Amino acid sequence: LRLEGFRQRMEKAGISVPPELVRALRISDSIEEAVLSALRGRIKTTAIFCFCDVMALSVMRVLNDKNIKVPAEIAVMGCDNVAFTEFMNPPLTTMDIGKEEMGAQAAEILLGRLRRRRKKTVNVTLEPRLIIRSST
Repeated sequence: LRLEGFRQRMEKAGISVPPELVRALRISDSIEEAVLSALRGRIKTTAIFCFCDVMALSVMRVLNDKNIKVPAEIAVMGCDNVAFTEFMNPPLTTMDIGKEEMGAQAAEILLGRLRRRRKKTVNVTLEPRLIIRSST
């Protein structure tokens, strides 16, 4: 869903994103291999947006190991707003997806189902919030 949302927003903004610039990784995939592959690509990598903050921190480690400066040479952004990311060097720019609100909404839905004993499908959309820090 995050990837689809990214594509929709870029299209809405009139920005064409060549498919080779987007790499969808699974947890078992090598982040180091993906980053190094991106660096070798025909298009110069200037920014990396990651599915989650933990992945972004792994990307930053790989870039640091290759003496590539974040954000001077490549900007890095995550998604989740994990608490410790503000203390990284540099602090990570991220999307706050509203984990607390998501948990509260889920609890309310669950309690509603338990009280009414119905299995009504509920769709909830939360607005993410951009947290700009020094990694971009």
